[in-house]
Amino acid sequence: MNRLRDCLRRTGRHRIKSDGWYVQETRKAGFLTRLPSVSNRWLGLLRILLLSILLAGAVLAPAAASPVARELTPAERERVFERTWSLVNDLYYDTRYNGVDWREVRTRYRSRVAAVKDTAEFYALMGEMVGELHDEHSRFLSPEAASLNSLFTGEMNALRGGFMVAPVTGGGGLVWRVAAGSAEEKAGLRRGDVITALNGSSDDLLYRLRGLTARVSETITFTVERYGEPSTALAVTYQPGGVRFPIAARRLPGTRIGYIDVPTFFGDDVGNEIRAAIRALESEGALEGLILDLRSNNGGSNAAANTTLRHFLRQREDEFRCFRWRGTPPPYACPDRPDTARPPWPDLPLAVLTNGHAESNGDVTPAILQYYDRALIVGEHTLGNTEMVNEYTLDDNGAKVRVAIAMAVLPDGRSIEGTGVQPDIPIWLGRWDLAQGHDPTLEQAVMALRGGRAWQRPRGAGIAN
Repeated sequence: MNRLRDCLRRTGRHRIKSDGWYVQETRKAGFLTRLPSVSNRWLGLLRILLLSILLAGAVLAPAAASPVARELTPAERERVFERTWSLVNDLYYDTRYNGVDWREVRTRYRSRVAAVKDTAEFYALMGEMVGELHDEHSRFLSPEAASLNSLFTGEMNALRGGFMVAPVTGGGGLVWRVAAGSAEEKAGLRRGDVITALNGSSDDLLYRLRGLTARVSETITFTVERYGEPSTALAVTYQPGGVRFPIAARRLPGTRIGYIDVPTFFGDDVGNEIRAAIRALESEGALEGLILDLRSNNGGSNAAANTTLRHFLRQREDEFRCFRWRGTPPPYACPDRPDTARPPWPDLPLAVLTNGHAESNGDVTPAILQYYDRALIVGEHTLGNTEMVNEYTLDDNGAKVRVAIAMAVLPDGRSIEGTGVQPDIPIWLGRWDLAQGHDPTLEQAVMALRGGRAWQRPRGAGIAN
């Protein structure tokens, strides 16, 4: 038994588990792609921007609900119906359609399409049809829903608002991050606050917090619950434009351990920014360990995540980044090639902080590091969002359908969709901790890194069979 495990056992405070993944009840996001080493028939798809569904924390100046721009004729409804059905039929990665008889669905819904009274009812029916897949990543979006889910400005890493939220039991959005200099920070919003209403309304609150965009200058009233204090109202004045969530790096006081907060992989340069941050930390003296904070990371581009992984893994990119595509027979494993990569930090002791709201590449990245026994995973199990989602416009009104066209798998071919990474050190972080600035997850990661170097286990020992 290695030094790190021995140290953890001596603390008597943690039970280290390495033989399973927690099942996560909700699955909310797909993720973006730029994939290496795939067949030419997929290259066209890979150039298309693949949107992450319900990313944790965009902003939100609410926009007024808009009626259907134009009533579709019965013939137009029939065309949208056929195109929606065909896109799922032809592109959905699971040719068994999650056990649904997709041809029977077509027959059953055609008669219902002919009977709808108006376009709004038709759009609702299309949402019901795609919902037959029981896949929250694949969905039909009415024109209004498609507009409200336009989360980004032109810059990939610039959200419309300056904070990120996570769902809490009982409703509301738990504020996880507040961007420095943002309108929310200026209004007094803090990490650990729970937003319970926007402009006095709690209807569909989490959806509105995550999906509504600030298109005009506007003041929004946030109703906020703060731990141990009465509910308060904050007036947040927005201006059009985006707020970037950059990574943040520092050396932890009294240690030679570096800490890097990585809120998102949106932006292909994020991996390069992480490398520059590590170099800057090393310029102040040698590091005895590094902590990557991926808690509530909302995913993003494969290019950024892959660059980050290449900093630490001896494996080549085509060994650790694998996908199950439509019609690909099992096994779905990556090519087994010699370890030829030369990462800049192959032996730097590494810990990754996770929670139940890390998704997409914020989910897959720690899974890969754990699979290769390259990092200690500390915190909560991750969300398990690994499907790759493509979006298609269906009519002039702007209705769209999102279809999962692939699913990420581990290097040995096992799926992580709908499951999450089980941490080596399980730690739960509560509202009180956030509000008081207390971070037991970070503290335990520091304790582990200072107690010994990362251990070696047989490949894949930390993943459930």
